[in-house]
Amino acid sequence: MRTLLKLTGSLIVVFAVMICVPGGAFAQGYGSISGTVTDATGAVVPGAGVTATQVGTGLALTTTSGSGGVYVFPSLAPSVYNVSASSRGLRPTRRRGYKSEPTPR
Repeated sequence: MRTLLKLTGSLIVVFAVMICVPGGAFAQGYGSISGTVTDATGAVVPGAGVTATQVGTGLALTTTSGSGGVYVFPSLAPSVYNVSASSRGLRPTRRRGYKSEPTPR
């Protein structure tokens, strides 16, 4: 019975601490990478496939550029990414070393 009371008391203390600590202390912040896909003349390229590959893990995420050529990867773990874009009729492009850093709260 004493062991149960000690365990229950410990859990209550841990729960109370979790309630008092701000949520940001437990969550890892996420960042984003965004840009505009353009061709060699500077014209925007809508509908281009864009891939962000995390350098350390090889994890690849894909999206498509919108009507203004804009792409967004909104919730990326803090890391370094290589970003590539391709579209029918255009040569694929790759840029290295984009950093995603946590957004300050």
